[in-house]
Amino acid sequence: MAETTIIIVPGWSGSGPEHWQSIWEREHSEYRRVEMRNWQSVERADWVWALERTLADVSRSEERRVGKECRSRW
Repeated sequence: MAETTIIIVPGWSGSGPEHWQSIWEREHSEYRRVEMRNWQSVERADWVWALERTLADVSRSEERRVGKECRSRW
């Protein structure tokens, strides 16, 4: 059975080193964070691109998502 990948979707500013998401990511090799070029100035298109890139790198059948609510005003 393949290992399940957990995708962490941080909120604005990317969740600092002591945030629970960062701690879990350090403690679990199967956790993967969506990375942004600039967490301080996130544009919708950049966020969507980063999320799509991360999902494309993960086996679709084993994918799970963890993180803040994905809310949108777009």
